[in-house]
Amino acid sequence: MHTTGQLAQKCNVSIRTIQYYDRRGLLHAKRTENGLRHYNDQDLKQLQEILIYKQLGFNLKDIQQIINDTDNNTLKSLIVNQRRKIKQEIKDASEQLASLSQLETFLNKHSDFPGNISQSIFDKIKKTIPYCRLNGDRTRRLPNNINFSFQFVEGESLLIMLDMEGICASTGSACASGSLDPSHVLLAIGLPHEIAHGSLRLTLGEETTKEELDTVVAALVKIIERLRSMSPLYEDFLRKQ
Repeated sequence: MHTTGQLAQKCNVSIRTIQYYDRRGLLHAKRTENGLRHYNDQDLKQLQEILIYKQLGFNLKDIQQIINDTDNNTLKSLIVNQRRKIKQEIKDASEQLASLSQLETFLNKHSDFPGNISQSIFDKIKKTIPYCRLNGDRTRRLPNNINFSFQFVEGESLLIMLDMEGICASTGSACASGSLDPSHVLLAIGLPHEIAHGSLRLTLGEETTKEELDTVVAALVKIIERLRSMSPLYEDFLRKQ
């Protein structure tokens, strides 16, 4: 006979685990006159089998069916299902590893994208176009996001002229791309309505090149200069300078 503590020690489990299986009817303790629980060798063998089944991934309901099935048909069926499940898990893991390898290859190939490219265009725009501001922090932002505001320019006119140059861009909020209203985010961070209305948002793709961005900057310089030349506000501003 084995006490609860002895059984737990022999199977390397906690006393609470023994008590749990006992309550579920998988072990059959006998009480002595002083109220202690004792288990026989059959209980020891059954507990060892339960722990093996647990290691194989069977749940408690399956284990109860296995123990109650004297012909082992349940065990055979569960083994087939468990083997199928493991094969699927191995397949899924292999696909995940393949995806991670592709991602690693991409990152190695494009180690300078898009962060370095974005920083480059930030500098070029600020250097070549006066009276503009980068919206948001220079580094703490999505690396493929470029958002500038240009004074004395309307975002709608800017987009139309960029589109004529074959350049896709947007103004306003990304979550309200169909609206001509200025970005509520830019207004919330304190930009005046007229400056927020002249915002431009560019999003880089994985195939975007530095040469393409140079083309965008050159187009912006030409377009903004033309739009400002038609702006009475810009004319008044220059006169007061």
